[in-house]
Amino acid sequence: MKSLISHNIFFNTMKKTPAPSVYFCRKSMEFIHLDDVMLKFLKDQFPKVDVDLELRRMKMWLLSERGQRSKGTMLFISKWLRNALENVYSRRLPEDEETSSNPLTDFINKYLENLWSERQYLTTLNTISKPR
Repeated sequence: MKSLISHNIFFNTMKKTPAPSVYFCRKSMEFIHLDDVMLKFLKDQFPKVDVDLELRRMKMWLLSERGQRSKGTMLFISKWLRNALENVYSRRLPEDEETSSNPLTDFINKYLENLWSERQYLTTLNTISKPR
């Protein structure tokens, strides 16, 4: 009986305590309970996103009038980083990376140049001219 009691005491002390919840404190303008372990976890989960930059953007948004309703919880942070990751993938490539040695891309570019070179009057009609 005594060993059973000590066994229960041991396992009751081994129960995990819940991690403190992350939130944004507007007085100190910092995320509370967002420690290095959580930051490393976020950087591992979102390797293509600059997490430090996005945290600064989150702080600015949370201090704005639109962000006053949000508490800046971990759910908010993960949704923000997910949207930032989607933005990384949806951005266009820079011009030097866009011009690759793909023969189809070269063909289409030449075709479009020839097409519009014969119809320059359309481009002049569709452009906005400055008032004189």
